[in-house]
Amino acid sequence: MGVVKRQTIKSVIYTYAGTILGFITVGILFPIYLTTSEIGVLNLVNRWSVMIMQIGTLGFPVAMIKYFPYFRNKEKKYHGFLFVSLLIGLIGFAITAGILFLFNDAIVENEKLKSPLFSQYFNYIYMVTFFYLFFYILDVYSRAIYQSSASVLLREFVQRVIIITLTGAFIAKLIGFGDFAIFYYITLCLPTIFLFLFLAVKKEIHLTPNFEIFRTEHRSSIIKRSAFGLISGMGISGLLSIDVIMLNEYLGEASTGVYITVFYFASLILIPFRSFGRLGGNLIAEAIKEEDHVRLKKVYYDSCLTQYIIGIILLASMLVNVDNIFTFLKPEYREAYYVILIVGIGNLFEMATGLNHSIIDNSTHYRFGTYFVGLLILCTIGFNMIFIPLMGINGAAIGTALSIIVFNLVKTIFVYSKYKLWPFNLNFVWVLLLAAVLVTVVWMVPNLSNVYINTIFKSSLLFFPLFTIIYLGKFSAEFNGHIHSFLNLLKKKR
Repeated sequence: MGVVKRQTIKSVIYTYAGTILGFITVGILFPIYLTTSEIGVLNLVNRWSVMIMQIGTLGFPVAMIKYFPYFRNKEKKYHGFLFVSLLIGLIGFAITAGILFLFNDAIVENEKLKSPLFSQYFNYIYMVTFFYLFFYILDVYSRAIYQSSASVLLREFVQRVIIITLTGAFIAKLIGFGDFAIFYYITLCLPTIFLFLFLAVKKEIHLTPNFEIFRTEHRSSIIKRSAFGLISGMGISGLLSIDVIMLNEYLGEASTGVYITVFYFASLILIPFRSFGRLGGNLIAEAIKEEDHVRLKKVYYDSCLTQYIIGIILLASMLVNVDNIFTFLKPEYREAYYVILIVGIGNLFEMATGLNHSIIDNSTHYRFGTYFVGLLILCTIGFNMIFIPLMGINGAAIGTALSIIVFNLVKTIFVYSKYKLWPFNLNFVWVLLLAAVLVTVVWMVPNLSNVYINTIFKSSLLFFPLFTIIYLGKFSAEFNGHIHSFLNLLKKKR
């Protein structure tokens, strides 16, 4: 557990450092110096690539998370897990790229009408997808060998350092948007190369052909798990991309740029969820493998409440600063005023339900995870078809939030029915009421004339009482433990 905690804390530090850079870039500089269409095209290539990448993995990384503990033997080079993963990735990319190529001209021709800028950069999807796919494989592998903080450092921090540097060059007019977009897409690919080199230095890259994992009693299960993992992954990536792609189809790349920019603020509360979930999934897999229900219960309960508390603090901090946020944005972003609240509620519910997906995916009931993903896809498409035409950008937010809530509620009920694990208790209610009261009180406090000072003032007025009461009230022993670990890590750095 010591290794896990150190990796988790490092991941959180790297992620939040990167978040600061991402906020400066996406939240401040992009809206000022880029048009909404330019922001839209940068993110559309990204979202398309994420969705296609998930199909290209053919679901094998899901099987790797589940079955890697059975083959954890460095001396035997993990029985060829990495080699097989990369080989399957190559096959998957060839299949998905080939299918996309068949429809390439038709898609580009269609996009010329409502998203002309996106049609110009559509072909970069192939490059970004390729590197995203292999980053995902290497990332899962690095998590399995407890080296997860490196991929977080590269993806969340180093990549954003490069992007903010490119943004500075664009602002200084050293490069135009065309060059900026190309360099931006190349930057999205760099973490894959860096992560591969890092693992090579650690002597964890094993490319000797080895198909031993398919000669064991787990072969059939690995293949089945991969098949169901493929469908599940398509649903998860679809949730991350369908709203943006559908919004672009209905309203065009300019509205997409507005939505993505404001959506970014709501997504900030998921940072601890991504950090804790990275290694939490491995802990769940090992607990289920060892049939350790006590450990499974502890990991699940701790993750739910801890992530919920952090999510509450972050969402409450943003809600008291909504007007300050929109002060920094151009007037056209005002139509997405409620996106932060709507998507934030959905994301908070996802954090509150913790690692239910990991429990299902690593159990004998993993097939149900696929069925639930099917439900997620239907909800995402259906809700967006209903709400986008009615409410535009806010409709996309409602569709996404409702899909997240339905998806996680169904999974939570299922986990309870099979394992008698229910994440909620009175502490969830008390934290929510406390946050609601403090948000209301801070809202009633008059704004200061200077927006920068007002942001600091409102944030402090909300954060310090909320954090102090939660900490001293000992609502979550795990939350307090992470605070102590973080402080101890800082002491060691001195």
